Amino acid sequence: MRMGASLLKMAVAVAVCVTVSSAMAQGGGKGQRGGGGRGGINPITVAKVEGVQSDLVLSSEQKDSIGKLEAERPDFQALQGDREAMQKKMTEIRESSQKKVDEVLTPPQRERFAEIMLQLDGPRALTTPKVADKLKLTEEQKTKLNELFASAQGAGGKGGGGGGGGQAAREEMNTKAMDILTADQKTQFTSMQGKKIEIDRAALGGGFGGGQGGGRKGKKGPDA
Repeated sequence: MRMGASLLKMAVAVAVCVTVSSAMAQGGGKGQRGGGGRGGINPITVAKVEGVQSDLVLSSEQKDSIGKLEAERPDFQALQGDREAMQKKMTEIRESSQKKVDEVLTPPQRERFAEIMLQLDGPRALTTPKVADKLKLTEEQKTKLNELFASAQGAGGKGGGGGGGGQAAREEMNTKAMDILTADQKTQFTSMQGKKIEIDRAALGGGFGGGQGGGRKGKKGPDA
């Protein structure tokens, strides 16, 4: 009887592991959704959101071109367990997707789209060289920011992308990140995001590379 019970427990444990792994492979892991890491949101998916296209004032031809773009999905199952490799792959795909979107947009539209992407990335964008250099972050600030987001990922993505600790945890983490900036840097970072646009995260599908976003609405918010 004891042997039977032990085998049953092992079977259940294996089944749970398989289910979780499968879910991560299909959805990319909840911690990666909607900005969970710098590569967390695919520009192609964002560009297909109706509200974003309206904000950018895309022509019919541009909308058709955007609609034909495909958002590549990383093979999470193959990269599972190697966070660094996964992050590198997502960054590569994001840069490739951004280039494809930029080829469709005019220079002014590219600038506005960059503002929208920065809004979606939020304070996590502070860890990127481009944003850090523009804000003239000190080495101490960079270290604090990297440690903050690394600790969030280490806790299973809490406060990160679209899952984990939920909205309250994300807001708490973002507040801590912004507190690392000086008053002038906060003002500049907000200015870099341009006019506020409200986008339903559900319109972004499963997060990185997920969902096409086509036809989904993103409502404009009040001017920033």
